Amino acid sequence: MTWRTSQGERILAGAEATLFRTAVLSLASITDNDVRSGDEPWDFGVPVFDRLTPEPRLAMLATVGFALLRETPECPPLTAVNEATIATIFRHIEESIHEEVDSGEDTEDPFYWRRLVRLAGAETVADLELLAESSSELDEWTFVVETLSDYILWDNDFNSEGVFADAEPEYAQANYEGMGIDEDYFLAVPPDPRASNLDQIRKVLRELERG
Repeated sequence: MTWRTSQGERILAGAEATLFRTAVLSLASITDNDVRSGDEPWDFGVPVFDRLTPEPRLAMLATVGFALLRETPECPPLTAVNEATIATIFRHIEESIHEEVDSGEDTEDPFYWRRLVRLAGAETVADLELLAESSSELDEWTFVVETLSDYILWDNDFNSEGVFADAEPEYAQANYEGMGIDEDYFLAVPPDPRASNLDQIRKVLRELERG
């Protein structure tokens, strides 16, 4: 038992796990640099995640990374902040492919991210039309990444927060029920680690590096 994905309770394995782990650690490295430098973090177009400061972002990356890549005693709850973090990880994969294509073949491994996505797609999604790793068709790569994301996320409810903001209680309740959302979904608070907790978070991320 580890995470209640759209495909049932499971832990990621094989090429899917490799892609997800690589993206978590890449994004965590960027986020940790923001923690250390005090720079403003980048926005990914996922509001629930974007409004977090770097320290909670780092904590959330460690939390969802561990839960999807390691066996856990029970599945973490499906909350807006948990699912928004996963969505952001896949958004980071998309952006990394864009940067890779823009760079051309001037890097040491010019098809690194596209190869990871291609392998994950081949193992995870039946009958998925696979692109050549050298393909520069960004819309097609986005489709593959979104398909892989859909194998973990149930939907995009984490982006529906505005539907409930300032709504009358009866209206909000009807929307919760109609959309099948738990009333606590948007109320879960991300961790706000102080300096003393950051070392433990970094330890968890280093442990994930071991595969």
